[in-house]
Amino acid sequence: MIRCLFHRAHAGKIHGGARFAGHAILLLTSLLALFGCGERSGDSRSSPPSPRIIVVWLVDTLRPDHLQTYGYERPTSPRISELASDAVLFRQAYSASPWTKPSVATIMTSLYPITHGALEKADVLAGDLETAAEIFRDNGYETAAIVASPWITGEFGFDQGFDSFYVVKRRDRIREAKGQDVWDTIETFFASRDNSRPLFLYIHTRDPHSPYRPPTELVELVAPGYDGPPSFRFKDDSPSAEVPRGIVDLYDGEILHTDNFVGKLIDLMKEKGIYSSSAFVLTADHGEEFLDHNGYQHGERLWEEQVRVPLIIRFPEAWSGGTEIDEPVTLLDLLPTLARLAGIDTAGKGFAGRNLIPLAGRRETDETRPMFMDESRDLVELFALRRGDFKAIYQTRPQERFMLFNLSTDPKETKNIARTERAIAAAMRSEIEERIAPFEAGYRIVISGGPEPALVEGRIRVSGKVQDIVSRNMNDDDVLEETDEGFRFRFQLDEFAEGFAMEKNAIPPRQVIFFRTDPPRAALDCEFDLNGALCDTRLISIGSEGHSPSRLPLQIAAGSAEAAIDRRRARATPTLGGGPVNILIGYLAEAPRTEIDPKTVEELKALGYLQ
Repeated sequence: MIRCLFHRAHAGKIHGGARFAGHAILLLTSLLALFGCGERSGDSRSSPPSPRIIVVWLVDTLRPDHLQTYGYERPTSPRISELASDAVLFRQAYSASPWTKPSVATIMTSLYPITHGALEKADVLAGDLETAAEIFRDNGYETAAIVASPWITGEFGFDQGFDSFYVVKRRDRIREAKGQDVWDTIETFFASRDNSRPLFLYIHTRDPHSPYRPPTELVELVAPGYDGPPSFRFKDDSPSAEVPRGIVDLYDGEILHTDNFVGKLIDLMKEKGIYSSSAFVLTADHGEEFLDHNGYQHGERLWEEQVRVPLIIRFPEAWSGGTEIDEPVTLLDLLPTLARLAGIDTAGKGFAGRNLIPLAGRRETDETRPMFMDESRDLVELFALRRGDFKAIYQTRPQERFMLFNLSTDPKETKNIARTERAIAAAMRSEIEERIAPFEAGYRIVISGGPEPALVEGRIRVSGKVQDIVSRNMNDDDVLEETDEGFRFRFQLDEFAEGFAMEKNAIPPRQVIFFRTDPPRAALDCEFDLNGALCDTRLISIGSEGHSPSRLPLQIAAGSAEAAIDRRRARATPTLGGGPVNILIGYLAEAPRTEIDPKTVEELKALGYLQ
């Protein structure tokens, strides 16, 4: 069976598709049944009214603990606090990833990053995944997006389902766009729409993402005594023992700047008489680190400061307004909640998240489940799992490390208790391994292009049976099809598109094929052509060692150690080495499994975690 995860031309949509058939997440519910938080008291109030307008405003790089709304001592968010006063505020909301693309893809699909596949810089959101915009559009909503992020663009597939998709720039650069530029687009949009249809509007502002450049007068409001920006530069200076003077001041000033524009939209909607009956969501894609764990900014780490985000949902007519929810939730829950709010049938959608309306209405809920986070790109593979008070962080590359924290007693994650809480650590590590193992195992072919167009064709013959072929980033004219002996492919790698140039760090166009064989690690016979001629063997590398074949077709023996790929090479984009393409082929073995021994099982029973 061939499944094209990243083919945007599919007419039919699927939801919940995984990379391999049978990618069932094997939760250790029996071991962790009592990890969850306690139930809330019931509430007899009715459900919220359905909205004609749904606004989701995502503030890039926003830490909740830097909002006065969440108890911060500085006045960074007076208008957001106004929003929260008649909304439901979730105190422990998590993003699925510490950087923008996979996090927003999760919001749009209610799928974990490991399932939707938008993990790497060059990845495109799958065209055959059903997105929030498509769901609302198919149910009669006008759909619009106003975005100021170079990752959330049409080139990366995020425009699917939107009737209008505005990418905001300043001086023709997305990264230069500021809050005022976004606000100008918002004003123009509301002035021009005919109001005949209900509306789903997604807004993505870049501030307070670095570089932090707020108006000085706003910095002085949040940081009296501020006397100018620091000379420190994130990319040039190594972390020091203390956060450089002025860095946090600038960050907080950017938050206040964005807060002003959130307030402007609230005022505009009130003037038009549409605010009260609308739903308004404010959240973020990830947080930001300021030496909390000896690092800056975000990405490549899953500490609380990077994955905790604000989540404020104002329901129509201020339903359940003023409620604060302490139970952990995830941004996977946003789409199921909004779809249900709009009266859309979500049966069969395959959402990984849940509807938060019962929780927001303070009605009793006994649903407990994990918060799973993923940071798998470039040279890092890192996963986190939270169940109740416990959070596990499991790094599998570049070196393996497992940590366990009790957030109720150690909210800043300073004390690794994996050795003292062996039973809990073993159970959570095993659950993470169960989640990632089906995705990891199997052959993969990674083809990285260059600045010039290239046509790459290949034929793979297998001494056995091909199973579960999955492609990534296919275009309309690309081909991937099974044959009697294996499969063949034909990929057109275009030159760098504007969206892929990313202004500073060019991202090469890339195609990836994952496949498994029966028996596993069967022998392969591989041919590759480049632009109609036999491919230069120097452009082909095998396994982690990167050996080039002496001739084509290349042959990989069954169970070949030479073809083994470590996790670092399994997802990293191949370097070009001066050539027009670079082709990596190899096999990634199944992830190691943590066995829970009988003694540990008895410990879990004694602790009450196993019934």
